[in-house]
This record gives sequence, structure tokens and C-alpha cells, in this order.
Amino acid sequence: MSFFTIVVKNLLQRSTRSLLTIGGIAIGVGAVVALTSLAWGFENTWVRVYTARGTDLVVIKSGSVSPVPAAFSRDQVRLIETLPGVMQVGCMLSDLTSIEDAPVVLLSGWERNTFVWDHLRLVSGRWPASDDDRVVVLGTVAYDMLNKSVGSTIQIETTTFTVAGIFESPSLAENGSVVMTLPQLQRAIDQPGKINFVNVKVTSGASADQVSDLRRAITGRLPGFKVFAASQVAAQSAAIQVAQAMTCPPHLPTRSAICVLAPIPARWPSLRILKLERFSLMCSADLQVRCFEQA
Repeated sequence: MSFFTIVVKNLLQRSTRSLLTIGGIAIGVGAVVALTSLAWGFENTWVRVYTARGTDLVVIKSGSVSPVPAAFSRDQVRLIETLPGVMQVGCMLSDLTSIEDAPVVLLSGWERNTFVWDHLRLVSGRWPASDDDRVVVLGTVAYDMLNKSVGSTIQIETTTFTVAGIFESPSLAENGSVVMTLPQLQRAIDQPGKINFVNVKVTSGASADQVSDLRRAITGRLPGFKVFAASQVAAQSAAIQVAQAMTCPPHLPTRSAICVLAPIPARWPSLRILKLERFSLMCSADLQVRCFEQA
């Protein structure tokens, strides 16, 4: 009797156990696919945010594991504003917070008269008139979620703002956000003079080598900071990295692969270990995560 025959008979004789096993595998595969899709979708959404703004480079402070980077002084940005290749910078402060009945809303404060506003389309109302104008503008999704209209008041922390306008962005993430001028948000969340993102637009026609030189120059003037291309920023999010670490990476070969979260037996000579350093985030003392490619 062949090994294959034994397997088939075992499956047929223990149909309940076989169906439960199949169901468990299906649920596991579905969960991995869903998690991967969410991670990639979130990442692509933020790539569209920076692409729509016309941002070429993003500067953030190193060392934060929070979804929102650590804040730092706006004065530090003056060290890079005069670098060759920098056309314009747009500083912003962002936070994730609850607003009234909404549990989590993206709150952003942007410097006025910078390029980061240019991609937005005003649907109704007006833009903030000055840095002293205590108003916010809502994305179209935030407008529905918060059930507000132009002229309504909105409570953010201990400060009451007036909704001045409704805007539409090419990015879904920005459509779900609440935006105000930078000084207003700094006062509202008690972060005077602080920002956590610097959007850099490089001079038109700059080559890839010139952009690379500019990145090195920025990190040279701002030790402890990281500079990313706009397309790389979302991938640096701690939430994205954890989600991606829980799934098999997309760049594996097309031949069959098995993702294992279990102690690794010493046998299986026909399998070759693919080393994945980022999987170490998910490992405990007695468990190892590996992807095996069938030899």
C-alpha cells in the first residue's frame, strides 16, 4: 500500500477531522490575505497622499515606534531650507485623536502658503484666512463621519473651532482628516513650535544622483533624522511593518512556499530556509518564523 493511499483512506475515514482541518486552513489563509491586503492598501493610500501633494522627500525624526512620528522644533528645519536642490518645504504637525463621537481621526496642522495645500479642491466654504483664524476644514469623509457642515462648531481637546470649509483630496486618507493651520494645532494639542513632518519639494529637473546627494546633505545637517522618498514613507510605519511581518513577503519565488510559526524541526532536508530579518519582530523565545521554499 502506497503512502498516498494511506493518506486518502485516513481523510475519508476521519471526515469530520478532515473538514475541520480544511476549515482551519481556509480561515488562516483568509486571515493572512486580509491582513496583507489591508497593509498594502494602507501603504498605497499614503503613497497617493504624498504624490498628490507634490512631495519628493519627507523628513521625520528617528526612533519612534508610534504610527505618528515624534515631534521636534520647527527651528531645526531652517538648517535645510537653504540647501542646494531644495525648492520649498512644507512643515506639518499630525496626530491621531478622538473628536467628539469619532474614536480616531487624523488631525493635521499645515503651514499656510506652502505647496502642501495646492492639491486640495475646496468643495464649499473657505480656507483659513490667517494663522490666527480659529477654524478647521474637513475632508469629504470626515464631513460625513462627524456630521458637520460649514459654520458648525467642533470640539478638539479643550478648544472649540468653527468649520470653515469642506475639501476633497485625491487621497482617501486626507479625505478623512481634519486640517487647520499649523499654529492652531500647536496650541490645541499643547505642542508650541513643534512639527513632526517636513515635506520637501526638490528643484525641477533634479536627477536621481542630485536627489541622493540632497538626502545625504539633509541627514548630515540633522543628525538623528531620517529622509525618505515620498513612496517609502508609509512602509516605515510601525503598524505597516508588523502587518507585513505577519505574512509571507510578496517577493518570494512563484514556486510553492510555506510560512511557519512554530519550532523548526531538524529534519526536512528537502526544504531551503529563506532568511527574513523583519520576521524577528514576531518571534518569541521558543518560536521561530521562517518561510520555506520547496526545493
